[in-house]
Amino acid sequence: MKLIIFLCLAVTGLTAQSKVAVVAGNNLAICADGLSSGECRYAQAGIKLSLKRLKPELSDWRFVVIDSRRWSSTCKKFKLDPCVPAFSDIDQHATYLISTLLVNNTRLDEDLQRYSNLTGQDRLDWVISHELGHILCATASERVAENASGKLRYSNRHQSGCKPQQSFAPAKGNRFAVTLAQ
Repeated sequence: MKLIIFLCLAVTGLTAQSKVAVVAGNNLAICADGLSSGECRYAQAGIKLSLKRLKPELSDWRFVVIDSRRWSSTCKKFKLDPCVPAFSDIDQHATYLISTLLVNNTRLDEDLQRYSNLTGQDRLDWVISHELGHILCATASERVAENASGKLRYSNRHQSGCKPQQSFAPAKGNRFAVTLAQ
């Protein structure tokens, strides 16, 4: 686990002073530099609430909140074009979220309208459940991820419909980033 956290730190420019909190089981929420302590606690509480609502079968995962002023450079490091508001890196066991997803932001709300008209915690639940769809189904398919997302959000059993991937380890060289994209 220390190696994975180190990789997250190296790729996103996080430092040892970055704020880490356990949000569910052994899953972590990490705030990158640039967020105040209050913003970080708020973001971590939002992620924790989403995971409590969704109850995914997931372990050893990191949710990394990146300050919006550093988001573009983070997307570039992961070679994402277009730059989307959330993405997951299966190899690093990490989901990256732009900090503005966790606060009411009119411009971001307008940008997300093409994906969803949800706002606030419901929007965060949808974004996290979508990324969980990619993770739990081990897929880059947007359709499969969104289908699993709906099952996680609306099923009484909180199951994605995919086989649990708690020990998912992609084949060597099978590195891909899954994104919230059309």
